Amino acid sequence: MILANEKLKAMEQTLAKGKQIQDDCTAVVKKLRAIIHSTEEKLRVHKKQALFFTHLSAKTVPKGLHCLPLRLSTEYYSLYSSA
Repeated sequence: MILANEKLKAMEQTLAKGKQIQDDCTAVVKKLRAIIHSTEEKLRVHKKQALFFTHLSAKTVPKGLHCLPLRLSTEYYSLYSSA
């Protein structure tokens, strides 16, 4: 009888530890989901800002500078093709 009570108490302690670990895991899962949600929201905001700045830079750069790399490349290749 005493041996059975000791085993019962050991089993209760084991189950209590298991429940505590499960509760801790649940809290960790909730925290990680909140972090993921926050990170996704920040990513969405940064993508929106990047798109805005891309459009802004395309509108504010003078057209002559905007086409400059293409003109320089064309001139470079035309100089070497004529030589």
